Amino acid sequence: MDTILPPTTQDTASAAPIWPAKFRAAAIHLSISAGLFAVFLYLTLAIWYPGHFFSVDGGWEGLQIMAVVDLILGPSLTLIVFNPRKKRREIALDLALIGLFQLGALAWGAAMVYQQRPVAVVEYQGNFRSLTVDLLDTQHKTLSDLTPLGTSRPFIHVNPPRDAEEQSKVFLSLLNDGLDPAFQFSAFSAFVPSYAQIRQYRVAIDDLVTKHPAIKNAVEAFSETNKGQIGEYDFYKFSGRYRDALVAFKQDGTIIGSVTFAEPERIP
Repeated sequence: MDTILPPTTQDTASAAPIWPAKFRAAAIHLSISAGLFAVFLYLTLAIWYPGHFFSVDGGWEGLQIMAVVDLILGPSLTLIVFNPRKKRREIALDLALIGLFQLGALAWGAAMVYQQRPVAVVEYQGNFRSLTVDLLDTQHKTLSDLTPLGTSRPFIHVNPPRDAEEQSKVFLSLLNDGLDPAFQFSAFSAFVPSYAQIRQYRVAIDDLVTKHPAIKNAVEAFSETNKGQIGEYDFYKFSGRYRDALVAFKQDGTIIGSVTFAEPERIP
């Protein structure tokens, strides 16, 4: 008579369904990734792209890239690759490779978002734009070089060329380094002392809110929040990388805040 032996541990593991274990592993990976993503979320919203910079100047787009890598790609790879029937060493190797790939992709995405973060706002002929670290690097400048113009993301006035010699320098910098005249460090100057001449470029806000209801609602909400009237502020166009906004100042050049709106994406 044949003897029937009880199933071994290995046989039991082989017979057990693998999908519940796969989903558990992916869920653990997702929870770890969510914690890591929360750190990037805080850095992006509070430090790298605060206020209107997040919605108009690349913060949201950068966060989307990191979310795909961190919350979707990594856990999905674990769900696909993880197999409880493999040896522990093989499982550890698989998870280590996935983790290295995910961390590498995250590091690349975070570095791009960090390098493109706004470190100052430049004003050139009434148009406001973000100055990023890479634009300083191109000119062999650092954040410390901006200190005389202000700290903590300062506003900077950019002087237009005054004569043929300055026009030639601006053109050569544009030609050789691809530097827009608005970002050429040699033309930077303090913002507030220049504000009297900047005011000529303020937006005709009454015409703008008449043509665009979404901007009107946003400007009215902004004025109500700041307990003032629309006519008390000077508004200027902020040209973000992905959409436009308005920045508002008192008539002495004191920054009040920014106004974002759903449409239009670009102010005419």
